[in-house]
Amino acid sequence: MKGEQVQVELLKRSGYSEKAIAYFINKVNVGEIENPSASLAYTGPCGDTMQIQLKVNSGQITDEQYKKAKDKG
Repeated sequence: MKGEQVQVELLKRSGYSEKAIAYFINKVNVGEIENPSASLAYTGPCGDTMQIQLKVNSGQITDEQYKKAKDKG
């Protein structure tokens, strides 16, 4: 728990909002969807690759998850 408190303090000092910090600590929408309706991987300018998955029902997004994609090297 102490490590988490240190992270929270660093994030606060860096200017992150309470809501953004809560999302980071609680890992909101981080994971995988079994049988997603859509899935894509995006490599940003920094070189990190994120995998994004959506579940869509009747034209509405009902679930979304993301994770850092595994390195291919």
